[in-house]
Amino acid sequence: MRRVAVLVLIGSCLVQGASLTLDQFRQMTPSDQEKMARRYTQRDRDDFWRVEGFKYQVRAQGSSEQALEIALLMDEFYDSFARTFKGGFSIATQPRLYVFADRDAYLEFMKVRDVDGAEPTGGMYLTSDRLLVTFAKATDEHLKQMLFHEATHQLLHTYTVKRSLPPWYNEGMATNFQLWEPSRSLRENVRMAIIESHYRSQVAAEAREGKLPDLQALAAMDGDDWLENFDGANYAAAWSFVNFLLSSEDGQRRLDRVLRALKKGTPVEKVMPPAVVRKLERQWHEDIRTRLMLYDEFIAPALHAASEGQVDEAIAHLEVGIAGHPSLPDGRFYRARLLLEKDRFAEALADLEAVAEQDADFPDLHLLLGRAALAAGDPAKARSHLQTHLRSHRDDQQAKELLREANRTLRTATRPAG
Repeated sequence: MRRVAVLVLIGSCLVQGASLTLDQFRQMTPSDQEKMARRYTQRDRDDFWRVEGFKYQVRAQGSSEQALEIALLMDEFYDSFARTFKGGFSIATQPRLYVFADRDAYLEFMKVRDVDGAEPTGGMYLTSDRLLVTFAKATDEHLKQMLFHEATHQLLHTYTVKRSLPPWYNEGMATNFQLWEPSRSLRENVRMAIIESHYRSQVAAEAREGKLPDLQALAAMDGDDWLENFDGANYAAAWSFVNFLLSSEDGQRRLDRVLRALKKGTPVEKVMPPAVVRKLERQWHEDIRTRLMLYDEFIAPALHAASEGQVDEAIAHLEVGIAGHPSLPDGRFYRARLLLEKDRFAEALADLEAVAEQDADFPDLHLLLGRAALAAGDPAKARSHLQTHLRSHRDDQQAKELLREANRTLRTATRPAG
């Protein structure tokens, strides 16, 4: 992700954006990280390192380097989250994050704040303070997922000026965004959320038994209803419905309208009346029977088999899925990826060209088309696809290297003999 030094308006505050990315910081030597951290952090009187100049206000008890790394991570998450909303997203208050050095310090803080239920958690969003709190000893991936989940609650709550959000919206967004990778596009993240979320298999298992979620009941739930029926089925349904909405521009606009209505204090029923809910439920159920089931029964198992070295078996498994779901390009895309691993370039290229006919904007399509065309001996076609990919992925180093290789091959081919 490319970042330039800019002034960002958050409410009435001007925040100096850092000319530094998370990847750049992580690639630095420890001594350079320490120097960079000194530029952006200050030590508070209570022994917290405070990071200023970012969209998030971060205070961390550990090291200044850790404080800066988390600030960079949250800065990139904020940008990615905001891009989801087609009508724009801005908040009047800078979101705050406290990172304690260990679990004991975290729990002591929660005890002083009289917060119940902190014991089994790795972090929480405190709605009364609009404050996100965690501790540094959680594993990296767990810490990231927890931060992104709770930050979603924080940003939605702050945007709607503390109005109560429908649980399906609040938890559905959080369970999708906890798996977000800020460097990916929205469509890439939606696709990866299906592959990586444990809720996928839960919804699919229910669907195989003929049990599809009841959207009218889900939409009617308020916070008390959610807590009274606090089980994984509600979270799985909310995750699935929001993932379905995020997968299309119409759905994204629906999420946008709901959020803006909430901010204005307009009842959600005004933008999602019963007739709309019934129509959305039919579309959602069809999405579960097709897209979600394709991923659960074929794509996710094939990718797992391939990760275990069983690439031929994975390809064969995907072929069954493609035959059962010919209208979805996803199966062919993943088969092409595996065919490239087996150096079956012509077959991979044929699959990818079929994907392009169905969905020319499929995530990473042009990167794989460039790779396949180059391997199949067509550097001109490879260059065209890689240039297309790089227009929306300017920092993709793999694509840049493949493009250099394509250009070298073309120069060699046109160089006069002798």
